Amino acid sequence: MRRGLAIGLALVLTVALFGCAARQEAVQTVPPAADAAAGSEAGPTSAQAPEKEAWDYEVVMETAAEEEKADDGTVLAAWQFERPVLRMKSTSGKTFDGHLPNLGVTAEQIAICKAFNDEVAAYEMASLEEFDSFRKEGSEQYAWKTQQGIDFLTLTDQLTVESVFHSGDLLSIRAAEYVNMGGAHPDWSYVVWNFDLGEGAFVTPMSLTGRPEALRRVIADEIVNQIYASEAYEGYFQDFEETVRAKTDFDAFFDENGMTVLFTEYEIAPHALGVPEFTIGRDRLVSYLNERGERLLAPSSEDRAVGDFYEANDMWYWFEGGMPFDNTDTKEFSDMTYYRVDVPGVTSIADLRAQMQTRFSDDVVQQRLVNSMGGMYPLLREVDGVAYVIPAGRGTDMYIDSVSCRAELDADGKSGRIIATIQWRDYDEEKEEWVLKDTSDTAMPFVLGEDGHARFTDFRTIW
Repeated sequence: MRRGLAIGLALVLTVALFGCAARQEAVQTVPPAADAAAGSEAGPTSAQAPEKEAWDYEVVMETAAEEEKADDGTVLAAWQFERPVLRMKSTSGKTFDGHLPNLGVTAEQIAICKAFNDEVAAYEMASLEEFDSFRKEGSEQYAWKTQQGIDFLTLTDQLTVESVFHSGDLLSIRAAEYVNMGGAHPDWSYVVWNFDLGEGAFVTPMSLTGRPEALRRVIADEIVNQIYASEAYEGYFQDFEETVRAKTDFDAFFDENGMTVLFTEYEIAPHALGVPEFTIGRDRLVSYLNERGERLLAPSSEDRAVGDFYEANDMWYWFEGGMPFDNTDTKEFSDMTYYRVDVPGVTSIADLRAQMQTRFSDDVVQQRLVNSMGGMYPLLREVDGVAYVIPAGRGTDMYIDSVSCRAELDADGKSGRIIATIQWRDYDEEKEEWVLKDTSDTAMPFVLGEDGHARFTDFRTIW
């Protein structure tokens, strides 16, 4: 058997220099003369002040490939790995890969590049070690298929980088892995590397929040809702919702659209549906971010306001669609059974009020609670400092197809409104299907608090 090894440098993919200004204080200046090792021109004369050189991170691609061949030259197995490499690049185009004399790049930046590159290299080494099984399998398949007169197809393992997103301190890379072991069909999977350039550490979605349980619920809700709304809904496994909601973290990459969650083949759907992926907007995540999440995702004021609207709408829906409750703790009043409210952080009505006041003005909260605690059969009661509720969900409006939201800020930047655009639909009896009709807009005003979050001064049910 003969082994061929080829390692080549692929197309350089330069990442846009977003967020460079935010890190300039931590970057040393570099006189051009110090860059002789990189091929720069001679330095300035003594009468000239040295030019300031700013450095930022960039990603380039290197490709490694290996083959296993039969004695007759037939390629039995092929492995290829496109490796993203993190290095430094100056504003004048000079590069530093960590192997040259220091050109003004800080030791911290060198360590950050090394941390990223070491992790990718470890993944590459593990992939190459797995390729040994391809060598043996390819040899066995070739011998058998040649004996049977069957065409032989080269066994293949190939990883290709599909997207690189760099904004501020966030670097997010998505790569696709194609594996063909000679079966009925190839397998596809994805690997993502999400890296914090500010701290030199890899991150996951759950490391960006201080409220992991709440964020997990929001992400799961978004995924489940997208599946139910998709034309391919019936193609998913029957237990897909249980699988989605059981996840403690998510494989996801980030880009200008927000976060895209990826599932492996056969995790929630058969091979025919490929690798399921679901994009969740930045505005759905913003209310749950911790300091690191705020720094990496850098949400705009509009993103934050829309995110606050979604959180406010969840609270509002407690009184319309049903408040979460614990069915093991009940109280009887006037022949009605009340259940203990099961909202995180809420024990009493006062707790409920305080939580709602984070997203609504005092007047709105007071009116909502008064309406819910009055009448012969009040929705809410409190017993010994514990809040109880009657399960009374009314469901959603079946004639609403979807709702999209955008934020409009006033000129003073201290107030604004959410514009909720409702897409209406109707059922066509002849076609026996739902058809889209017109749209309508609903505006809900808010003021921004000192924390930059919105409190709504008027609110209404849109579902």
